[in-house]
Amino acid sequence: MIVKLREHEVPYLRVNGCDILSAEECIKIKNSGVISKFITIDGHEVDLGEIEVVWYRRSIVPVVGNQISEGLRGFARNELKHLYEGLFQSLSARWVNPMRSTEIGERKLLQLTLASQLGLQIPMTMVTTDPREIIDFSRSFESGVICKPISNGFVRNKGGDFAIYTRSLQDDELHLINSKNVFPTLVQERVRKTSDARVTVIGSDMFAASIETAENALDWRTCRVGVTYSKIEVPTPIESGIRRIMQKLDLLYGALDFGIGENGDWTFFEINPVGEWAWLEEQVGFPLRDAFIKLFTDKMNLNSCVR
Repeated sequence: MIVKLREHEVPYLRVNGCDILSAEECIKIKNSGVISKFITIDGHEVDLGEIEVVWYRRSIVPVVGNQISEGLRGFARNELKHLYEGLFQSLSARWVNPMRSTEIGERKLLQLTLASQLGLQIPMTMVTTDPREIIDFSRSFESGVICKPISNGFVRNKGGDFAIYTRSLQDDELHLINSKNVFPTLVQERVRKTSDARVTVIGSDMFAASIETAENALDWRTCRVGVTYSKIEVPTPIESGIRRIMQKLDLLYGALDFGIGENGDWTFFEINPVGEWAWLEEQVGFPLRDAFIKLFTDKMNLNSCVR
């Protein structure tokens, strides 16, 4: 993306969590409302008042070094996080996506509720802490059920970080659920699908790819080989639903996942406001970087975006 920004001569400032501790800031707020905001990273000073677009890719998680005593590191991280979140959100800039909208938009239960209300088909879903409810729900579907994280599924562990993916919930596991106290569990009917679809929305542009796996895997992200991608068209009713859910969530960018059944029905699974996208440009040839550049720089495109 940086290469594209340079090609189009778009000036940019990239801020990583690890940069924050060494950055220098100067913010002045007066009663008259005049505010000056400067940040210096690696000797390069930027007037934040000149920022027109903020591309919000990840939550701000400052990295605090050993120069701060262990007892104060939590406080220092919190101070830096509040500093930068308040500083950036006070900018008169267009956000892709707004910080608050990104965090709220990641909530799967909100996504599913909105999708259903806006005419998109969703799997039957239940979230509960009651093992008996999980068992009854799981045995009510001939196609079986799946279990997936309510959050992003990323786990930090001393033995190594890992991700929890969507997986089938087998009958022999129901006994284990019944014998343990469990935290909230999201269970869905298993959708009979012939392929998956990833729809990437960037401003007013929409790109859709069919994703097929050798054995019609439950979660294509777990497949290392045997995955094929191809361009597809989004049915008009599905496109309309996508535009409306993007508007409701106040998102200009989103990566949406669907399952496509034998009869061509599309079932909405989820939307990721900060989902990965570059691999689709490489695999399918979508001009996604160009779409981002247009969103960042084209005033007419901004006016045509569904908000």
